[in-house]
Amino acid sequence: MVEKGLAKPAKDEEAPKRNQSAFFLFQAQARERIKKANPELKQTDLLKKTGEEWKNIDPKEKTKFEKLAAEDKVRYEKEKKEYDQKNEKPAVEKKGAVVVKGKCKGKKSIATKDQEDEESDSE
Repeated sequence: MVEKGLAKPAKDEEAPKRNQSAFFLFQAQARERIKKANPELKQTDLLKKTGEEWKNIDPKEKTKFEKLAAEDKVRYEKEKKEYDQKNEKPAVEKKGAVVVKGKCKGKKSIATKDQEDEESDSE
């Protein structure tokens, strides 16, 4: 079997976990309650019911989850900043970067970084 597309880079297990949205925080809390009340529901139906509850939730209750989400976002940004400082990598120039050169009948001609280097060397 032939694989299509590019391979994904390996996930860094030390990277901080992304912040949760208000809906995801609500869903984590409501899921068990809904599942106990309706054990026959399939996963998709359970998610639909959770979504319906989220749409109809009291604005004060929704604000509580939005506040939790904002706190989680602050946590993530702090951890991400610390992680980035700890794992700082030196800047690497990408080979073959596209550079725009001149105009030709309203269209821009394009050269790669390597081609531009060759032209500057020959001058």
